Amino acid sequence: MRALQQREKLRIWVLIFLCLLFLLLAQLGIGYYLIYRTSISGVTDRLKTLSTRVKSDLRYNNGAWDLSAYNADPQTPHPSGSGGFRQSLYVITSEGQVIERANPVNGLLDTSELQRILSYSYLQTIITATDEQWRVLSQPVLHEGNIVGAIIVAYYLPEKYNQTEVDARLTENLKHISSEVSVTDGIINTNRIDVRNVYYDITSEVVDAHNKVLFSNGRVPTYIDQSYVVDELARTHARKVIDTRTGEPFYIYSTPLTDTAGKTVGVVVSGESMKSIEELLQLYLQYGLLLSLCFVIPLSLLGLFFIDRELLFIHKQKSEKKQNPHVIGFDNNIGLLTVGETHITIPAHTYQFYLCDALLSNPQKLWTLDELLERFGSKESWKTVYDAYLAINKKSGLKLIVYEDRTYRINPQFIAIVK
Repeated sequence: MRALQQREKLRIWVLIFLCLLFLLLAQLGIGYYLIYRTSISGVTDRLKTLSTRVKSDLRYNNGAWDLSAYNADPQTPHPSGSGGFRQSLYVITSEGQVIERANPVNGLLDTSELQRILSYSYLQTIITATDEQWRVLSQPVLHEGNIVGAIIVAYYLPEKYNQTEVDARLTENLKHISSEVSVTDGIINTNRIDVRNVYYDITSEVVDAHNKVLFSNGRVPTYIDQSYVVDELARTHARKVIDTRTGEPFYIYSTPLTDTAGKTVGVVVSGESMKSIEELLQLYLQYGLLLSLCFVIPLSLLGLFFIDRELLFIHKQKSEKKQNPHVIGFDNNIGLLTVGETHITIPAHTYQFYLCDALLSNPQKLWTLDELLERFGSKESWKTVYDAYLAINKKSGLKLIVYEDRTYRINPQFIAIVK
């Protein structure tokens, strides 16, 4: 019986534990969702604000671009890549010219036309489609006599400075970057390039044979395949993108760039790292789960304590109610013993039946063994009556019949309620 009670308590505790755990996990899940949605909403608002500002700075009218307001805006990247701009930002024309590619995400719009870059193999000044002047120089990256990529360096608005000095800086930077680029099995490695060792006002880019940008430290006058622009314009919702090299998550927002007539002339793509958000959510889950377990176990034990106490109280009430029935009676027509709310069937023509019938028919009488045996119509021994007396008390859950001095009678405390 005790083992059965222990198993029942364990079952109740497990049930309480699971219910509390479910509630706390549900709360944890709701909290996770709210933090995530709030964070994403904030990121989206910042990206939309940046994109709107960029679009308001850029001018395109009658086939001519005007980037003066954009270049002068302190909240957009400087052409040299300096200025501490932290967000990812792409501005690309419908023809594929890369106006801006600041802090690019690996795997996202990170290509440049290799052949066009290789065409800048000697120092030259070019005017881009956006009417910007650049001084550029490139050189191929060779491996076993084959071109496996290219390096390009560029200087913005060179006419404002001494050209000899600009050319010297470009040549020096190209030489330095080339010395830090290595090739293994035809694959270019740019991990050794340290932007702190290059001139801050010179931008550079390293591209492999598949037109993929491997390194970039600012705006470079390059082109991307137009199909990428078309694909990006088709994206109408902000989305999550994983940096293919670092695994860092970014949230990306794309919006078309239009002229005064509303015609699409390019795309603005802005992005922001979600690393800090995901780290926060991970910590929230880890500590949330730990705290949940720290609370669930003691709370479930406390709940079991109170439930156990309540069950004991209810059991005690039932026991007291059973020990103090409001009525006791015996119907010898159907062999039914009534003890309060409990009804007990006593089979007819049994010693228990005859004993109930005799004692409850005259509850104040002390019945001797001979009288009862005569009532039974039996010459059995005293044990027959004694066994019947024990069985009735056990079935009723009370000390209904009292055996004293070889006599049997109804317990005096119940005589008044016998009907």
